[in-house]
Amino acid sequence: MIACASPNGAPCDIKTNAAEIMRLIKSLPEAEIILFPRLALSSASCGDLFLQKALIIACENALKDILKTVGDKLVVLGLPVEYGKGNLLDLAAVLHSGKILRFVPLKNPKYPFSQDFPNSLNGIALSDEPFMFKGKRIFVGRLGDENSISLIPSDKPYLAGDDISVYDWLKNTSKNKVVALAQAGVAESGTDYCFGGICGVGENGRIKAYRRAFSKEDHCISQTDVDIDIPKSECFLDQKTPYLQGDKLQVLEDFIRIPAQALALRLKRIGSKNMVLGLSGGLDSTIALLIAAEARKILSLDKSSLHIYTLPAQGTGKKTLSNADMLCSALDIPLNTINISNAVKNHLRDIGHSGLEDAAFENAQARERTQILMDISNMVNGIMIGTGDMSELALGFTTYGGDHMSMYSVNSGLLKTMIRMAVWQLATNKKELSKALFSVLNTPISPELKSGVQHTEEILGPYILNDFFLYYVLKGFAPDEIISLAVPTFNGDYTKDILIKRLKFFYKRFFTNQFKRSCLPDGPRVWEYSLSPREGFKMPSDARANIFTDLLN
Repeated sequence: MIACASPNGAPCDIKTNAAEIMRLIKSLPEAEIILFPRLALSSASCGDLFLQKALIIACENALKDILKTVGDKLVVLGLPVEYGKGNLLDLAAVLHSGKILRFVPLKNPKYPFSQDFPNSLNGIALSDEPFMFKGKRIFVGRLGDENSISLIPSDKPYLAGDDISVYDWLKNTSKNKVVALAQAGVAESGTDYCFGGICGVGENGRIKAYRRAFSKEDHCISQTDVDIDIPKSECFLDQKTPYLQGDKLQVLEDFIRIPAQALALRLKRIGSKNMVLGLSGGLDSTIALLIAAEARKILSLDKSSLHIYTLPAQGTGKKTLSNADMLCSALDIPLNTINISNAVKNHLRDIGHSGLEDAAFENAQARERTQILMDISNMVNGIMIGTGDMSELALGFTTYGGDHMSMYSVNSGLLKTMIRMAVWQLATNKKELSKALFSVLNTPISPELKSGVQHTEEILGPYILNDFFLYYVLKGFAPDEIISLAVPTFNGDYTKDILIKRLKFFYKRFFTNQFKRSCLPDGPRVWEYSLSPREGFKMPSDARANIFTDLLN
C-alpha cells in the first residue's frame, strides 16, 4: 500500500516539520511506501533562507531523527542538501530500514539550487535511475515505464481548477503503471501562492486514493478495491475570456476558496483572529467580504472577528451604500460607518489645497480610508484586507499608498472579469445573498471619488478588453498578434480601429504604472499569471512602451 502525505508545519520550522513527518510515518503502519512533498523537511518556500547554513544543518540533524522511525517502510522525503562549498541540491531522500538508500536529484530552476549533480554524496548514491523494492521498479521524481511505480514529490502551488485537473492527470498518467503524487500544502508560505496539498495514487487508470486540496486529512492511502471519482461540470469555452480554463464550477469556486485559504493561513501564522475590511458596495470589496467570511469559517471564528466598515466621503453614492448594507445584513455581520468627509476637507485645507476635484482631492479620500482601516487593525490586533484586483493593478487604477496598500491583498490574483463571474455564480446559487449580489452586479464600476457620475470603464475602457489584452501580454504575444486574435473574437462588438486604440492605451498605462506593482502587499496567485514583484511578472518601473505601441501605428 502507498500513502501520500502533505504534513502540517511552516517554512524554515524544521523542528515542527520533522515532528509532523515522524508522526505521519508512525501513524501509517499499513503503508509499505510513504511519499512526502518536495522539500517537505524545510518547505519549498524558504527563498534565500536556503543559503543559510543553520537551515541546512537543521535539516541534516532532523533527517537523522526521521531515519529512526522509518522501519521497513520505503519513505521518500524532500530536503535541501549542501554539496561541496556553496552548492545546494534539491533532493529526494529514499529511506529504508534506518538508512538512506539513495538521493534522487530533482531539477530546480529556482535560485539558489545547483543544476549539476555529483554521482554520490557522502558515500550515498545520487541518481534518478530506477531501483527495485519488493519486486517493483521504483522511479522517483519522474514517470517510469510500464508496470513500474512512479513517486512524484511536488511543490506545485494550488491554482484554480487543480482539484479536477490534477485528478485527471493522475488518472491518465497511471494507465499502465502506478503513479503516486504528494503536493506541498499548509507547511508552505502564503506570501505569493496558496498550496493545497493534493495527494493521490493512480493505478492502471483508476484512482485508488485522492486527497483533495485543503482537506482536513493530511494524507491518503491506496486501496485495492476502490475507484474514486469526483464530480465535474462543463468547461469554459469563450474566447473572450481565455484566462478562464478548466472545470467551470470548480474554477469559480476556487476564485473565492484560494484567497480564503491563504487569508486563513496568514491569520493563523501571525496569531490574529480579526479581519478589518472597507466595504464600498462595489464588486471588489464584495468579493473580499465573501473571502473574509469564508476564511472565518475555515478558522471556526465567530462573527465578531469581522470588522466591516463603510467610509463614505464626497463622492460616495447611495446605491453602493445600500449594497454594503444589504450584503452585511444577508451575512448577518454588523456594518460600521465612519464618514470621512470632514477629515478629508480638514486635511486638504491643512496642505493648502485649492478645493478643486483634482487628483489630490480623489487620492486624499483613498489614503484617508487606508489610514483609518490600518489604525483600526492595530486597535483590534487584526489584519487589514486589501480589495484591489489584478486588472486595476495592471492599469495602475489604484491610489499609491491608498487602496494600493493593505496588510494582505486577497484580490490581487483575480481579474475583474473573474470577480464578476464568481459573484454571479454565487448570486444564482445562494438565495440568501442573491438580492444583494445582483444589486452589486448591476451597479456600474466606479471609484466614487468625485461628485457626479464616474464610470471606470469610460476612463479605462471595457474590462473584458483589458483583461483579454493582459492575458496575451503576459503570455508574451506581440501587439499585432494580440490584435489578430482580438478582431475575430470581438467581431460585432468593437471595430479593429477601436481595438488598436484600446490596446495602445493599455500598453501606456501598463508600463507607466509598474512602480505601483513594484511594492505590492502579499497576496495569493489564483491562476496562471501574477503581477507580484516577487513571484510574478517583473519589469523595470521606468521601462518604456514605445516598441509595443509603435507596432500598432
